[in-house]
Amino acid sequence: MRANLVQELKPKAIEFLQASDVAVGVGDVARHLDVSWSTARQLLMELLVEGKAECEKTTNAMIFRQKSDVRK
Repeated sequence: MRANLVQELKPKAIEFLQASDVAVGVGDVARHLDVSWSTARQLLMELLVEGKAECEKTTNAMIFRQKSDVRK
């Protein structure tokens, strides 16, 4: 995986989180961005660490949403 790929995809991932009315899973982001599950997970985890996304662990998966106080 190119090191810059995740950086290039972050704006698109944030847009996807903003547009979604519900929290999304890693697979949702992977399908939307046409990347592997592991790339989508890395992308979401970086957004989480940067404070641009929120995560909730359910019994089956981790779901993500845009952090409520993040602006474009």
